[in-house]
Amino acid sequence: MKISTVIGHKELVTLNFWRAVLGEILISAIYIVIVCGAGLHILPEHKPSLLHICLTVGLTVSLLASGFWEISGGHFNPAVSLAFALKGTISVVRCVVYMIAQCVGSTAGAALLYVFTPEEFRGSLGVLQLHPKVSAVTGCAIEAILTYVLIWTILSSGDPIRGFTGYQASYAIGLSVTVGMLMGIPYTGASLNPMRSFGPAVVMNKMDHHWIYWVGPCAGAVIAVLTYEYVFKLKAPSNDENVNENQNNIKTITETSGSYQTSGSYQNNVFYIEKA
Repeated sequence: MKISTVIGHKELVTLNFWRAVLGEILISAIYIVIVCGAGLHILPEHKPSLLHICLTVGLTVSLLASGFWEISGGHFNPAVSLAFALKGTISVVRCVVYMIAQCVGSTAGAALLYVFTPEEFRGSLGVLQLHPKVSAVTGCAIEAILTYVLIWTILSSGDPIRGFTGYQASYAIGLSVTVGMLMGIPYTGASLNPMRSFGPAVVMNKMDHHWIYWVGPCAGAVIAVLTYEYVFKLKAPSNDENVNENQNNIKTITETSGSYQTSGSYQNNVFYIEKA
């Protein structure tokens, strides 16, 4: 692969590149408004539950990812952009600009939510906080593990050998986020996404332990790419291997039912009847 392709500086002069960047800003802002807004205690008789928040986030990820898939790839997560850059799917320039766009969108979304929400209901505006009994190192490790699962799901869902179509990939990704949040919220707030933490922290000026929400997810993303691509990724068989496998799967059988006897063979999980 050419160095210019890896760096990707030529993309800066294309209209589609800046459409994608604008898409990342928009999708990041929408994500923050919905996700952080879902956790605010506005109705006195209804305090958002853990399941309520997790399902809202997971479904939002699925919908936004599928909606912006063809525009920008639907990243809205610096850890995802880093993973795709490391994998070689996007250029270094696109990765860096995406990360900046995601942080801009995150800050804009948090600012909008701040304006929309009456002062007495703002609370911390969804700023993620480490549990007092959890150390920063432990919190960072938890964020890395949960993001590892998310990135692994993204890589495997988008792998052509899996043959996912339609909304299958985005639903799987949203489910992985939901599961990660169900486990991680009590410990770290479950970011799995640096820009999810960035915007609210900037707007509310609460940057305590903010580094773990960058180091953890980015480390998890790097480890996920390395292990998936170089250890566990399945390779598509060649034509010769397909032929050999098909021949090995042919088994002649005889099925008897009552007074009737049928002979044939299974090939590629299809039963072919042989005429007497």
